[in-house]
Amino acid sequence: MSLNALRWSGRPGHAEVWYVTAIDPAQGLGVWLRYTILAPREGPATASLWAFVSERAEVVAMARDEYPISASRFFDDPGFAVSIGDARLDEQGASGRVGQGPESISWDLEFGPAEHRFEHIDPRLYRLGVTKSVVNSARLAMKVSGELRWGDRSVALCAVAGQQSHVYGRRPTDHYAWAHCNAFAEDPEAVFEGLSARVRSAGLRLPQAGPLLLAGSGYRFELRDPLRVFLVKGQQRYGAWSFEAQSDDQILVGRVEAPREGFVAVEYQDSLGGPPIYCHNTLFAELELELYRRRRGPGVGWELSRRLQSGPCAAFEVCRVERDPAAGSGLRLSAARRVTP
Repeated sequence: MSLNALRWSGRPGHAEVWYVTAIDPAQGLGVWLRYTILAPREGPATASLWAFVSERAEVVAMARDEYPISASRFFDDPGFAVSIGDARLDEQGASGRVGQGPESISWDLEFGPAEHRFEHIDPRLYRLGVTKSVVNSARLAMKVSGELRWGDRSVALCAVAGQQSHVYGRRPTDHYAWAHCNAFAEDPEAVFEGLSARVRSAGLRLPQAGPLLLAGSGYRFELRDPLRVFLVKGQQRYGAWSFEAQSDDQILVGRVEAPREGFVAVEYQDSLGGPPIYCHNTLFAELELELYRRRRGPGVGWELSRRLQSGPCAAFEVCRVERDPAAGSGLRLSAARRVTP
């Protein structure tokens, strides 16, 4: 089954998201696109399009359109595709439009080859109910080209860093930090994807855990084992996340940070009827990574193998049940434009 394949069975109590990020450090421009479906426990299922455009850490355009679920279509044979209204996302690219008039955002993007894929969560954890949602990245690192338009602006993107992932589950995780980057100057082939979440299971808040992946030219650090993910050390708060993780013969240390006023706070609905959740996102965080390997030969200990610094071009999210009052902008569910095809 494709990592992007639709998991919704048609029953209530489910949410699903396909998202795309594209970041052009040279222009100081980033875009975050979301194709979503929500089947709440009570009420009709809906499909939505979300778009956010950032320029040098400031969100300059954002919009959300909500459609009846009948306006969506999903395909997985021979290749994955999702359409909502006139918007489409498939293995070749993404196109669409949200909002209206001067507040509208539209995009027509082409995807280059996908360099990596990553199944963040072991499926056993979801089947056992330990986690209520799953993240998969079918296109963890790719080049994105095309045109992005908002207001009276039109900007061309030419082979900029991008990725496309898929989230599904019974309810969104309400306490996590996530970061992604595939635009490191030290190694153009490198990609980092990391997640640290504290999920609730059987009414209890479990210790923070999450998968990590750093892959580059001749090296790879991957941690997604169901038990080892709980051994990742770290701290997270609004605007910052630091972590340290060890595999058999490597240690990965990282820190990602961005000014809180540059985040957009997006309100998510709980499909099971709980209170709303706030996802704080920026496309212009700074990420620093150090990869150590066990020293070979005489002596013991570790030696530095790689050091990577992104500059302000890493995607970063912090999710909480409360909105960060320092976030520079926000998008509430009530602000969505209802569209009738």
